[in-house]
Amino acid sequence: MRETASAVRGANDDQATGRQLQKGSKAKVVQLDQCRAERLDESVSAVRHRLSELQRARVQAELSAGRLMRELAALQCELRDCRARMIQGGVID
Repeated sequence: MRETASAVRGANDDQATGRQLQKGSKAKVVQLDQCRAERLDESVSAVRHRLSELQRARVQAELSAGRLMRELAALQCELRDCRARMIQGGVID
C-alpha cells in the first residue's frame, strides 16, 4: 500500500513538474512572440516613415518638374520670338 501511495505521489509530482515545464515553455513562446511582434511593429514604423519621405520627395520632384516645364515653355517662346525677328531682319529664311 505504501508503495502504491508513493508511486501515486511520484506520478503527481511528475505531472506537476510537467505542467510547470509546459507553463514555462508557453511563457517563452509568448515572450518570443512578443519580441517578434515588437520587431515587426518597428519594421512597419520604419517602412511607413520611409514611405512618407518618398511621398514628400515625389511631391518635390513634381513641383520641380512643373517649374522646369514652365521654364522650358518660356525658353521655347523666346526662341520662337528670336527666330521670328531673325526672319524679319533677313538673317535667315
